[in-house]
Amino acid sequence: MITLRTPSGLKEVAPYVRTATGLKQVGEVWLRTAAGLKKVFSSFGGDTGLTATPNAVYGSTNSHAFQRIGTGQTTITIAGGGGFDSIGWAFDDTGWDVITPGSLTTGFRSPPVGPGDTALTTITCTVTKGGIPATVELTAECSNYGS
Repeated sequence: MITLRTPSGLKEVAPYVRTATGLKQVGEVWLRTAAGLKKVFSSFGGDTGLTATPNAVYGSTNSHAFQRIGTGQTTITIAGGGGFDSIGWAFDDTGWDVITPGSLTTGFRSPPVGPGDTALTTITCTVTKGGIPATVELTAECSNYGS
């Protein structure tokens, strides 16, 4: 939000611009000064828009067969709070699933892991809020301790 001084006092407003497809929330506002550009507003996004707690999740089993293994949960926190428009998950390895894909708190399920083996992946979560995307990365590791 940006605070504006109006005749009736200070007012909090969210900056929007009108595009051919409708209103879009402004992500950043910069002012040109004698010393150069100065960021005066940032609504959401960039590398610091999201955090994952914890940023690494684990799961394990002790089986003599190949098993899909669930991890503990992680929670994605959005800078500035509030709701979001969409959430997406991407894995750098195939066969992984999100247990609750539309939620900010979720765990993950590995591909089948053989006895004595471990599956590891990097997960990228992308959240869009007001038309502005932000991403955060975390890792998941699942081990089968069987023999």
